[in-house]
Amino acid sequence: MTPAEAAALFEAYDPARDGPFDRRRAAHLLRRAGFGGTAGDIDDAVARGPADTLAWVLADPGPADPLADGVARVLAGRLDTEPLRGMQTRWLDRMLRAPRPLVERLTLFWHDHFATSFRKVGDPVLMERQVLTLRAFALASFRALLAAVARDPAMLVWLDGNENRKAHPNENFARELLELFALGVGHYTEQDVREAARAFTGWHVRDRDFRFVQEEHDDGPKSLLGEKGRLSGDDVIRIVLERPRAAQFLAAKLLDLFVGPIADEALVEPVARRLRDTRYAIRPAVEMILRSRLFFGERAIGRKVRSPVDYALGAVLALGARVELGPLAADIDEMGLSLLQPPDVDGWEGGAAWINAATLGARYRFAKRLTSETGGPGDAPCFDPLAILEGRRIRDPEASVDHFLSLLLAREVGAGTREELVTHARNGPGGPAERAREVVRLILTLPEAHLG
Repeated sequence: MTPAEAAALFEAYDPARDGPFDRRRAAHLLRRAGFGGTAGDIDDAVARGPADTLAWVLADPGPADPLADGVARVLAGRLDTEPLRGMQTRWLDRMLRAPRPLVERLTLFWHDHFATSFRKVGDPVLMERQVLTLRAFALASFRALLAAVARDPAMLVWLDGNENRKAHPNENFARELLELFALGVGHYTEQDVREAARAFTGWHVRDRDFRFVQEEHDDGPKSLLGEKGRLSGDDVIRIVLERPRAAQFLAAKLLDLFVGPIADEALVEPVARRLRDTRYAIRPAVEMILRSRLFFGERAIGRKVRSPVDYALGAVLALGARVELGPLAADIDEMGLSLLQPPDVDGWEGGAAWINAATLGARYRFAKRLTSETGGPGDAPCFDPLAILEGRRIRDPEASVDHFLSLLLAREVGAGTREELVTHARNGPGGPAERAREVVRLILTLPEAHLG
């Protein structure tokens, strides 16, 4: 692809030129910039149009966040600690109810990017404070976020910061900074890792807070990526982000999040240039992607394997379901994504790796629980399919199948599959509610249900 062709794909999406902003495109935006929405949410987006909907998606939620109760206690380290499941359910609750889902979408993205696991950190206060940091910088500055993560106590525990001393530098954080956080394999040397580790000596944790321990810091001359001097940890971050590769690395990650894997460097460069021009401001780069013809085109819609969070929360939000968050967190665990416990420093592999015999079985069990007659709080039904259909004035079996297909899937199914669903909706066992629930369950087990 030529640079001119790539630039054309990053022109702002225009319904008159690029196809209407219909329910399919509106649902795509709500899924990728958040975790999905109800039929009413999709209708509202279509009615607002792409410009106003994107303005809402990208708006700063501001300080008056109704979900921020207790943040001061967490930051002060006075959280009443709970086990992992408690942290997971609080975060899932926020994903489902966040006033601006894009912030939560990016908080989860940064959690994967700066993968840190409770399995080793072992302190709920430190883990929750790290999530608060990721959320605070989610759409701000990658430069500031990287500096904050380098000082984050959970990260320092995770990558053995207290072992990084002048006499015996520990290379763990320096290596992950260069390889996983900013540049990627092949864009630094082993000598760069050693010199960066020396620059971060003395960056320790004391009493759950970051402390710079001067006597453990190596203040001697260093050489990193061609720059020499008495380099500090902050100098390392500056030098790394001055490399053109750093912007390309982050741009590719953001494109993968919102569009899908991008192999063509020509498509990465426009976003990388936006990052460099704005000194790594995240919001302008995200806005560039979300407003683009690329994002609203066939290259993006329905082309990504849904993560466990996307699959489960997407169904819950689409159906307006009421679910117990503890079992929901357990379901997502079984699907292969244990929030706050990534498998290693690389985070989750994602993509096709989300789907295997075990995780597919977990998805089917979730679909069965969600669509069973009970399963919500207090053994209430998770959702009322007849209320959903009545709200749309849908009474015909064919129309009901089409509604649930468009609500739950990003891609069309074959005519044969649709006909089987219609047959079940019309002639399946049980009453209308039971048949409708079974149709939803069957849709959630289709191959297309795992693409979003």
